Amino acid sequence: MNNDLIQIDCTLRDGGYYNNWDFSNILIKEYLNAIAKTSINFVEIGFRTTLNKGFKGALAFSKDEFLNTLDIPEDIGIGVMVNASDLGSNSEHLENLKILFPNDAQISPVKLVRLACYSYQIDIALEASKWLVQRGFKVGINLMQISEIENNDLINITQKINNYPISVFYFADSLGCLRPNEIIKIVETIKKFSLKSIGIHAHDNLGLAFCNTIIAKENGVKWLDSTISGMGRGPGNCKTEDLLLDLDFKNSKSSDIAPVLFLINKYFSKLREKYKWGTNPYYFLSGKYKIHPSYMQSLIN
Repeated sequence: MNNDLIQIDCTLRDGGYYNNWDFSNILIKEYLNAIAKTSINFVEIGFRTTLNKGFKGALAFSKDEFLNTLDIPEDIGIGVMVNASDLGSNSEHLENLKILFPNDAQISPVKLVRLACYSYQIDIALEASKWLVQRGFKVGINLMQISEIENNDLINITQKINNYPISVFYFADSLGCLRPNEIIKIVETIKKFSLKSIGIHAHDNLGLAFCNTIIAKENGVKWLDSTISGMGRGPGNCKTEDLLLDLDFKNSKSSDIAPVLFLINKYFSKLREKYKWGTNPYYFLSGKYKIHPSYMQSLIN
């Protein structure tokens, strides 16, 4: 068994880009119960933000008050994502963090916080990580648009991260443009200079999200993201059901995928028919020419 792997299902967070994070309570309940029967370690249930333009459902904010109304299985760790851009400048981020996380991890249902940042926001994200770790949260850095970062800059960022108490350094193929050989090179660079565990968040513009995730795993990446039916911004992500089946087959993991398949049939097939995420020629072109998936999603809609 491959017990050192950490799997995060991001369906409700990444999939919320299609329905404004407005998932019904019954779907959330059945989703959490289904995930708890698998080998998945964490559910990234939504965002934490103080920004609110237009209608957004509860999972756009994932406040403790809302999460405490949910019947969360003991086997699942709850995570949220915070965009570094929501934290403001260096002089503002501490006050914003106090608003976003009024409770320490000991009493909060949230145990994992991922800070998503571009390369130029890394310092704010790292300073935020110190504050969060001091309050008991497990913290990851999620470096976006890895395809646009020069190798020397990646080395500098990786070495800087070593000086902070984070649990995992994620790289995100935000534009969905990377191919397996490029994933291998990125992982080799990070492994050479990093003292941290490494994670991957893959997008499926080129239809390679699953392949890239497995290639990353086979080259030493320990934290793996996925979403049910690939539901996520633009073309979506590595499919949770595919990843579970592959890991179960290769590593004899104890994991019951049947409830996830039932969940797909009951809810996510209909959601996919409605919102039409997934790889298509338009998303393929957006990956090939490095067009942001949000822009392409807006055009398609």
